Amino acid sequence: MGWLQLFNALWLLLVALIQLSWIDQLPIIWLRPNLLLVILINWLALSGWRRVNWWVIFLGLFLDCLAFYPFGSQTLLWMLTMGLVNLLLVNFFTNKSLTAFSGLVVIATIFQWLGRIIISRHWPVNQWWLDLGGQILANWLLMVIIHYLIYWLDRRLNPLFLFKRR
Repeated sequence: MGWLQLFNALWLLLVALIQLSWIDQLPIIWLRPNLLLVILINWLALSGWRRVNWWVIFLGLFLDCLAFYPFGSQTLLWMLTMGLVNLLLVNFFTNKSLTAFSGLVVIATIFQWLGRIIISRHWPVNQWWLDLGGQILANWLLMVIIHYLIYWLDRRLNPLFLFKRR
């Protein structure tokens, strides 16, 4: 294993621990973004499916060990989510702009939210739309911050709209 793979594994493990131990424990009134989802969507767009595929499996197995759901359900949910995001990224959202990332994050958030409801077999009856809307908004805001940070550092991503350069 090279240094880059070791760094990526430690980075993904750190993000997963921050998500599980800090972000998920915030009070209900706070917006709780899914840091793992936003990071993996950006990673998928920058490096491709072949690299992200194994990290998604590793993340799913790690979350399976920590979750109270049936073993393998987190891995399956993450593989399906990232497979859907890859399908949309390759076929529909090809320009890597902020609008493309917005669509990917919204669709992936809804898919993850519905998948977790199916896994847990518990439908949130009280104001479920507020929970889903808050998570979509939090993921979108986090994605905007990460998108412009990567755009500022690398210039591989496009801004909100495509402009002709003179």
